[in-house]
Amino acid sequence: MSKENYLSNIRLRKSKTDDERTQEVENKDKRNSFESDFGRVVFSSACRRLHDKTQVFPLTSDDNIHSRLTHSMEVMSIGRSLAADLYDNPEFKSRFQPDEMSDTDFYRTLESILMTTCLVHDIGNPPFGHFGETIIQNYFEDLFFKLRIALRSENPEEYNDIIKNILTTKGVNKDVEKGKLNKFLDENNPELLDFTMFDGNAQGFRVLTKLQFLNDLKGLNLCSGTLAAYLKYPNIGNKNKGLASKHKHGVYTTEKNELMQVMTNCGIDAIDETSYMRHPFSYLMEAADTICYLIMDYEDAISKEWLRYDDLCGILCDNPNGREVVAKAKSHYKESDPDKKKVVQLRSDLMSYFVNQTVNRFMSNLDRIIEGDFNEELLFDESDPQNLAKLIQASSRDRIYSHKEIESLEITSSTVMTGLMDNYIKYFFHKDDNFRKRAKHIVSHTCFNATLQEHLLATGSQAKAWDVYKDFDPKDFTIGERLRIVRDFISGMTDKYALSHYQELNGLKL
Repeated sequence: MSKENYLSNIRLRKSKTDDERTQEVENKDKRNSFESDFGRVVFSSACRRLHDKTQVFPLTSDDNIHSRLTHSMEVMSIGRSLAADLYDNPEFKSRFQPDEMSDTDFYRTLESILMTTCLVHDIGNPPFGHFGETIIQNYFEDLFFKLRIALRSENPEEYNDIIKNILTTKGVNKDVEKGKLNKFLDENNPELLDFTMFDGNAQGFRVLTKLQFLNDLKGLNLCSGTLAAYLKYPNIGNKNKGLASKHKHGVYTTEKNELMQVMTNCGIDAIDETSYMRHPFSYLMEAADTICYLIMDYEDAISKEWLRYDDLCGILCDNPNGREVVAKAKSHYKESDPDKKKVVQLRSDLMSYFVNQTVNRFMSNLDRIIEGDFNEELLFDESDPQNLAKLIQASSRDRIYSHKEIESLEITSSTVMTGLMDNYIKYFFHKDDNFRKRAKHIVSHTCFNATLQEHLLATGSQAKAWDVYKDFDPKDFTIGERLRIVRDFISGMTDKYALSHYQELNGLKL
């Protein structure tokens, strides 16, 4: 593929800046397209909501602990460091810098792509961190199982409220509705995976391309190069743990066209009908994320006094590379210095070590990365028995993520998320018009409109979502569309809003 394609500034919707406003932009806006992408993200509500979403520690009152937003800002900083280091590499520039692009423009573009993708890498994550993903997955698996069981009975409406409401809603044909339910619940229906394999990465792509309202229903309408670099897993329900691009469910069926358009614009080859090779820069974004969580989760644990600074040093010193980093850090402080100062120094030296490792491994595997034959994370070298990143990750699982405080709060979050899903699914499938209309007006307008636009396109309607929103009844949505609205709405909540809203819906708070 052409190296120009990796830096494609083609947008999903043609921007005015591409034609009639070109001269105006040249005169007034000195940003390039990718710098504009960064601004769109920074000022988005989806980015803003990350300030109250869990990184590791749910519902913490400690303002020293990372949220998703502070984590993402730190990942962005690492991404900027990677851009600076790679820009100085002649081989990197020869492989990625377009012939007609100046050095300055290339650096600005490279920096903007990495900073933007790093900032948005978690933008689709639900409340309560990665455990929130698991809650949503399990919820829909359980729901679909119960619906299948109920449909097998002679009187399915007696065994499931959703079925009961669908079949007793005024004006419906019971047999037709049963047929729709059976078709939706068919195990070969790919749409089911959008729920049972819910993933923050796939939700993030939906946020960027549809749910984050800019001035129409194309989301933030970012450049194809930015979106492709964001996609860690450019596949549609085609998981394969052995391939980096298929490790997780990366794109929903509803965004299939957007995925194809982005990858075509970037000249990235398809692996099969439902998946593509990764954009090379996605490996760098992934590494920046890994660097931050490996180090900063430990710093948070020390801040909460779950661990001491010496505990972290002891873990690192089990590895020869870790011992070197610790020794370097110790040369910059006194033993009498407070642990906070020591942690900051060690963090700095660890980050420098991992940034250097990332750049070296990226460049040494560049051919494999470009050819789509590199299926590891840059920091997790499977051939290195002394890999420091793997050591820290394993230790984090044992010492941090399994801590009783986290596990206790995860139980709380499960109650909250499950309760919200129960309530809104009940309302959207309710036989009473008043319940459906009330639920419609409570959910995010953008979530409803995005699905409404998808519905109108699927039915061949020429109407615009905002023109029919007022009079549209949720019962006229398909089963999948109703569930989609609930998924989009609840996954976009912040931790505190989810908790507060759950309490309100259940009469625990007025």
